[in-house]
Amino acid sequence: MDISIKNKNCNFKAKAVGLLCVKNKLLLVQMSDAGFFALPGGHIHIGESSTDAVVREMKEETLLDVKIKAPLCIIENFFDGKMGKYHEITFCYIVQLLNESNFKMEDFVRHDIEDGKLDFRWFSIDELHNVDLKPTILKEKILALNTQFEFLISTKPYHGTM
Repeated sequence: MDISIKNKNCNFKAKAVGLLCVKNKLLLVQMSDAGFFALPGGHIHIGESSTDAVVREMKEETLLDVKIKAPLCIIENFFDGKMGKYHEITFCYIVQLLNESNFKMEDFVRHDIEDGKLDFRWFSIDELHNVDLKPTILKEKILALNTQFEFLISTKPYHGTM
């Protein structure tokens, strides 16, 4: 069961996401109805650590086996989405492939029962300037090449779902 609470005023969820960089390109995902990109990952289950969640979610969504390299940040994010107001806590980790030797870097699409179409694409840091990556505060951190662990709070409104 996901760590997710919904009431009439707000939706709360806890997520874990992974920043995967291979050959100077970052893997991002766009959900079919979102209109923006995000780091791959998803909900943390009750009783599951955020590190276990990001490894599990990366495997479920991308079929890639990863390991945690380092914590990147924790983001407390407040935003308006299609289903109302959201309060989200996201644990962001730098992850790396367990085995890069036979890895082929290609864009790909997966279909998920809950999220619909998941469009995975690889972007260079330079290309990231022109990509709508949410939350924006995370994009700013990545573009600054800032890998120092931080706790970030984002209250910049945007519309869509994460």
